[in-house]
Amino acid sequence: MTINALFFGVLSDAVGVREKKFSSIHSSNEFVEHIINEFPEVAKNSFQVAVNETLIHSSTPLKDGDTIALLPNYAGG
Repeated sequence: MTINALFFGVLSDAVGVREKKFSSIHSSNEFVEHIINEFPEVAKNSFQVAVNETLIHSSTPLKDGDTIALLPNYAGG
């Protein structure tokens, strides 16, 4: 199983790429935990998680080919 991950803003700086593929990740919570363990700088930022372009607020199962994105909080005006 492969998922595509997208990172935006300061989160892409923390990870070092805008896009990366992962395998053997089965839920959004597992993904976030993996990213924070691999890239501790990510934990210093507030962010939201989206799966297939929909913001999520709880752990979501992932399927092969899904796209998960980490979106930094932003303010507009």
